[in-house]
Amino acid sequence: MKDYRQTLIAPETTLRKAMEIMDQAAQGMVIVVDSEGRLLGVLTDGDMRRAILKGVSFEATVDDLMSRDPIVAYPYMTDGEIRRLMQEKSIREIPVVDESGKVVGLKRLEQCFTPERSNWVVLMGGGLGTRLHPLTLETPKPLLKVGDRPILETIIEQFKAYGFVQFIISLNYLSDKIKDHLGDGRKLGVIIEYIEEKKALGTAGALSLIRVSTKEPLFVMNGDVLTTVNFDSFLAYHREKDNALTIGVRNFSWTIPYGVVEMEHELVREIQEKPTYHFLINGGIYLLNAELLRRIPKNTYYDMTQLAKDVIKTGDRVGCFPITEYWMDIGRPDDLRKANQEYSNIFLQ
Repeated sequence: MKDYRQTLIAPETTLRKAMEIMDQAAQGMVIVVDSEGRLLGVLTDGDMRRAILKGVSFEATVDDLMSRDPIVAYPYMTDGEIRRLMQEKSIREIPVVDESGKVVGLKRLEQCFTPERSNWVVLMGGGLGTRLHPLTLETPKPLLKVGDRPILETIIEQFKAYGFVQFIISLNYLSDKIKDHLGDGRKLGVIIEYIEEKKALGTAGALSLIRVSTKEPLFVMNGDVLTTVNFDSFLAYHREKDNALTIGVRNFSWTIPYGVVEMEHELVREIQEKPTYHFLINGGIYLLNAELLRRIPKNTYYDMTQLAKDVIKTGDRVGCFPITEYWMDIGRPDDLRKANQEYSNIFLQ
């Protein structure tokens, strides 16, 4: 974003001058701002070409030619989020504005590609999805659509935005449908390998089937969780705390709809009217050091919760990473309906 100031022009700038400025800045657009630097509009090279073909005078001002409602990005957005926005809108450059509308940068598509990481991501996609019958009678739950795409595709895109491009998907129920849909991952720009459970092995037991060689921590995530969690921060936290296993946790509040009576020696000591209790619940996202794979029993049902207990017993660190971003476990029809209602505002902004 260091050269964006070269593209800033006033609304009274002529088309001729705007073309010169765009050429000098080697950008695909100029940004029209007021005297305070607030965004008024943009003029792209395509806009200029169309104006010339229409016979517009080179002395016309950009105020008459610019797009007054351009797509913008904000400083808090990650490169992955900005890249997705540009790809969805089929644009290659986007102005960055602060809360006051002042232009603070210009992002190009090629600047927004995160370096690829060597960590593997394991997605658990073999569940029966019984609570979502009849939807899952012929469609595996990870392929149910939320918004305009299957749950698994959204999960993969969220990881990909942070540079994670190597995936292992654990399969069981209707496994061929997932394989046929995702293939080797090429159409999503990632690598996908599969492990197939002949019987249910649990969220950790399936990891005993992994054949890839790695020394890097692995993400393990349920294939029915939609989240915008920052996987970069998750990995950094895991390393900073020197954890063997880190569990993504979500704050959960539960209000008892009655007065709670506390007793002591048959006497009432306190009555709390409709108290609210707060818990940290398992978010279905884990990060574990590669050496833990050797501890997982083969061909045995074994959950991540049991792995966590066993790791704690050995004295290794098991930590929690709070998920403060959007998170939805799609286990019931109500969850699926809610996720569909929220999808466009959460994942397409």
